[in-house]
Amino acid sequence: MQRYTETFTLRDIFNNKDLGNRLPMVNYRERRYDGTQVSVRTQMKTVKTQIFDIGISVARGYYKPLEAVKSEDILTLDGNLIGDHDACVEDIYETLKAYRPFLLFTANNGDIIRDAMKESEKGQRRYGIDGKLFLRAQSILEIRGMSLKQLRQFMDDVMGNILFGDNFPETQRKYKVYEQDYGKKTYEQMRKEWREKVGI
Repeated sequence: MQRYTETFTLRDIFNNKDLGNRLPMVNYRERRYDGTQVSVRTQMKTVKTQIFDIGISVARGYYKPLEAVKSEDILTLDGNLIGDHDACVEDIYETLKAYRPFLLFTANNGDIIRDAMKESEKGQRRYGIDGKLFLRAQSILEIRGMSLKQLRQFMDDVMGNILFGDNFPETQRKYKVYEQDYGKKTYEQMRKEWREKVGI
């Protein structure tokens, strides 16, 4: 098994266009005024946006050119159909089913990831702490090449860092991770197991 290393920050992963079609993205912007005041805006890509993006991406193989129109909760696909319509619909459905864990991940964890990103950037700015995560990936290219199963494990590792790592105490307090139900284990037991797993 590949060992855990501290290579990436949350921003490296969730604000990286090269991973846009593999992981849910967070739109992160930061502005400085007078060298002191900082305004931060973060927004996780919504589940609806991810569904639309997946549908459009799959449909491109069936339409040349593809015309996609988004309106409220409806995505309309049109254009010159060069493939089979039923095959296109089935392909979109199966792809969405495959990405279901990522859609659930976004719905369940988007807020905590966004807040952890804010905390990480604040730590970098104020204290020079880079907030790198313990992950089993050494390059963006490696993450891009992961299977869906490997990406699910990767996302679990990211959440392990947020819940049990030392870089996100404000986020942990805000989301009361110490009080969550971890089955038969306490938070401290879970944290100890995570630290042993990543080699701390």
